[in-house]
Amino acid sequence: MSKIYEKIMIFIVLSAFYLLSSDDTHITVILISFIAAFSIDVIRKNICCL
Repeated sequence: MSKIYEKIMIFIVLSAFYLLSSDDTHITVILISFIAAFSIDVIRKNICCL
């Protein structure tokens, strides 16, 4: 469970850095990276439970 918290913290920090440093921010970049980062854990969890 601590890996999820670590991923969330890293995601928040990197998202904040992206929003503050980019002149032309796009929310779709943040949403796609969130889905990509956490879908791996969901898929791995579903495969292990089969």
